[in-house]
Amino acid sequence: MREIFYNLERGWCAKAAAGQGKGQVIMDLKRFILRGQVLSLYREALRTVRVAPAHLRDELRRQVRGEFVANESQADQVQIRYLLSEGKRKIKELDEMLCGVR
Repeated sequence: MREIFYNLERGWCAKAAAGQGKGQVIMDLKRFILRGQVLSLYREALRTVRVAPAHLRDELRRQVRGEFVANESQADQVQIRYLLSEGKRKIKELDEMLCGVR
């Protein structure tokens, strides 16, 4: 039996071997690239939150995670690209606001 384990937060991926590819999730190249961009944006957002004052960090981290969880079922590639651009804009704004707070 083939099983695929993936944990987004910890960043590990493992496969248990056996079988002839049954149950494997196959992703096209565009979706694979978008997925990488989304993960990169998530990491960038969390790095930006790290420089926030201690009393704001937990709330900002919850908001970042909430935004990604709210849109995790999005399948339309055009909408995903739009969300990526909006996310980049929001991270840039947050970074600019935090520069004055540091």
